[in-house]
Amino acid sequence: RYVSPAMRDYLNQLHTESEIYWMEAQKILIAPEKLAEWAGFWMNFADKYPGFLLHLEARQRGVSFLRYLVYGNTLSPVFDQQKKLFPAYKQAYEKLKTSYAGSAFGEKFAQYVQALADNEDYYDNSIEQAARSLFQ
Repeated sequence: RYVSPAMRDYLNQLHTESEIYWMEAQKILIAPEKLAEWAGFWMNFADKYPGFLLHLEARQRGVSFLRYLVYGNTLSPVFDQQKKLFPAYKQAYEKLKTSYAGSAFGEKFAQYVQALADNEDYYDNSIEQAARSLFQ
């Protein structure tokens, strides 16, 4: 049977993710770079295929991974106690920015990365505002 390129991409990504145990007891078990890869895939996929049958689910997956990538959580923080971005996240952000340069998502993410760079990778209210813009 025929499977559209969008459905093939969708199913391949779900399969890839299902093979990796990525979170346990609210602790992220995968590297930030992998998290960035998944967030970027889903955000870009949703932008690329707005008429796709499972578009909303794809967007929700992207937003979920992106939230973990940008905010982390209690057991997997993105910023240290001095509110400085951990180097592994900085590296993941740069790779994500480069990988999706020119896409709608990539442009928004590049603005977030630039805001961090302008603030020497420290978190404050300006970074919170830049992060929120990723989800609008």
